[in-house]
Amino acid sequence: MRKTTRNMIIAVLCACLIAGNLYLIFKKDSKIEKTQWIDKWARVKIGNLAETFHTSGVITPQEEYPVYFDPSMGQFSKFLVEKGDKVSPGTELFQYSPAEIEEERAKWLAEKEQAQREIDLVTEEVQKLQNIQSSLKSSDQTPSAAEVTVKSQILEQQAEIGKLQEEVKKYDTLLRELDQRKQQLTVKSPYAGYVEKIDDRLNNPIVTIRSLKPAVQGVLNEKQRKKVTEGLKVKVSVDTKKKQYTGKIIKVDSYPEDEPSVHKNSYYPFKAQLFNVKDSNEPLLPGSKANITIITKESLSTLMVPSSSVFQDHKKNYVLVLNRKGIVEKREITKGIHVGQKQEIIRGVKQGEAVLPHPKDIQKVNSPFITPLKFSDTDKKAIQNVRKKDMLLYFMLGVLS
Repeated sequence: MRKTTRNMIIAVLCACLIAGNLYLIFKKDSKIEKTQWIDKWARVKIGNLAETFHTSGVITPQEEYPVYFDPSMGQFSKFLVEKGDKVSPGTELFQYSPAEIEEERAKWLAEKEQAQREIDLVTEEVQKLQNIQSSLKSSDQTPSAAEVTVKSQILEQQAEIGKLQEEVKKYDTLLRELDQRKQQLTVKSPYAGYVEKIDDRLNNPIVTIRSLKPAVQGVLNEKQRKKVTEGLKVKVSVDTKKKQYTGKIIKVDSYPEDEPSVHKNSYYPFKAQLFNVKDSNEPLLPGSKANITIITKESLSTLMVPSSSVFQDHKKNYVLVLNRKGIVEKREITKGIHVGQKQEIIRGVKQGEAVLPHPKDIQKVNSPFITPLKFSDTDKKAIQNVRKKDMLLYFMLGVLS
């Protein structure tokens, strides 16, 4: 009887304790600290995030090199290459007519030959005068008037020979310059590539060479154009190749490819350089269709959380962190880029910290929390060694909390 009465008293006391706790917990405006039940959370991780968009394009040579016709060099003679020919530095492209240079060369050559003939005639005259001078010599120390006259004529003729020799040197210089100009009549390619265009009407540029290095070009709509600047990274794939290529934007136009009109959309051309093309055994053929991914923003090895875990309060951004003290902490953060279901965190959290993926599920922040017990991590022998009094104590503490 006593045992039954004692059990009833214990049961009534337990019921009163439970009822009292339930009243305090659910009472409106209760100041009692409520413990949150948390069964889902996410860890702050380190990873790579990138904002991208996709567009299409075509493989094209990276550079175009114009070659010009210079009328001051003379008349055009002929082309030495055809469209589609592969050229390298030093390949002859076209030739100026040598007619004017040949005409001028013949003129200077005739002048040189005339000067040389005059030198020969004057030289013969000098030899004759020297023979006369020898015949006029006498034993007298004082030269006669005839000797003086002959000597004076010899000096004059020798001076004339010197002038004629200078003229010959001048003509030699002019002829060498003409020979150099004649060599320049053949225009050679300073570049390696393919002959893309030849203008038979001699409108400059009369030859256009496209480089061997491939690039990719495409067009952007108005929304995409606002996001793209030179230097942005790209990833390119071609349907006929398994390899993915990397590169960067090297040119983006600010003027649409067609004349602006209110009746149609505007598209802006762009071109991207490709980096790892040499690693491929098969060349990229111009005209191949390409799939292009343009990376507008990128963060490498950055902190990130599920985007659903971030919420705003009074224009500030927060996450709920399950801290080491067992408290659901409302912590202000600074956001970075947002990609899909991932949000970059620039400041406010550390790698490995636990955050709530759905903050709205929490009734009250800055309050204690508990999580489910994982029996797989529990030491069964330790539980068996706990005394019954301690078990009752822990049970009551759980109820009272």
